[in-house]
Parts: sequence; C-alpha cells; structure tokens
Amino acid sequence: MANAADVAKRSSKMVLLEDGLTPILHQVSELLGVPINNYALVNMGTLKKVVNIVGGVRVNNPFAFTYEGYHFKKGWQHWNGNEALKYSRMRYDDPNNDYGRQKRGQQVIESVIRTFKKNWSVKSANQLIAAMQDGVRTDVPLKNSATLYLNYHQAMERVTKDYLQGKNA
Repeated sequence: MANAADVAKRSSKMVLLEDGLTPILHQVSELLGVPINNYALVNMGTLKKVVNIVGGVRVNNPFAFTYEGYHFKKGWQHWNGNEALKYSRMRYDDPNNDYGRQKRGQQVIESVIRTFKKNWSVKSANQLIAAMQDGVRTDVPLKNSATLYLNYHQAMERVTKDYLQGKNA
C-alpha cells in the first residue's frame, strides 16, 4: 500500500489505478479530519442515464458557452441526459476552470435529487439503481431501493457542498 506522501504526489486517478481506493480514502479522511464511512465513484456516462430517468434537469446556467457542438444559453434551461452531461463536462472556457466544471456537475446532481424527490416512485428508484449498478462503484448496498429511500430521503433536505481550493493546480 502507498504511503500518504506518495499518494499526495500523484493524481487521485493514478493512485486509484495503481493502488486501489484505500489510500485515497485514508488521505481524504486525514486531510479533512473526519472518518470516511462510505464512498461512491461515479462514471460520468451514468449521469446521462440518470438524468433521462428523472425526465431531465432544470439548471440555471451562469454564462453562455458552446461545447462539443451544443450551445448552452445563459439562464434557466431544461436539458436531457446528453445535454446535461456536456454541460457538466466543459471546463476550459470556464473562468473558474475545473472548479466551474465541478459546480456545474453539482448543479446537475442537485437538480436530479430535487426532481427525483418530487416524482419518486418505486419504478423510478429501481431504474436509477439499475443505471447506477453499471456506472457507480460504491460500498453502499443498492439492492433494496425502498430501504435506501426510507433511510436517506430526509438527508436530501440537508445536502451541503464544498471544495478544497488547490495551489498551482
């Protein structure tokens, strides 16, 4: 297993590929001073499926831009999964670079949560779980959607987000 100094010198993607998830979880826990009880690694292609399952997302785009042949207007927009995925991936034309991309990804995920919560059904929960089983690596058991919803639906009211600003990143 890699030590913390070794992990800090390599990208998280390289550490994950070479050493697995354990050193990353340990380093994040140590850095933040909190235990990491569970994790989820999400393949962004899964985002497209999830957005389509909930019927699309409504997001307030802070500035207009074009990415991969699609023009994203400024202001409130409704997008399907393909559009939401493109919206969340662009970073080089964003004045905040990768931090802007992270914020757009968070906007999309928040919209998915709001929409799912508003229109929740056992069928849609099962569809989401089926989509996530192919594109999410997690230690949270996803087999029983009803139990997951009953145990965690109140947590959807208390979603907080934050990021760490890097140096020379």
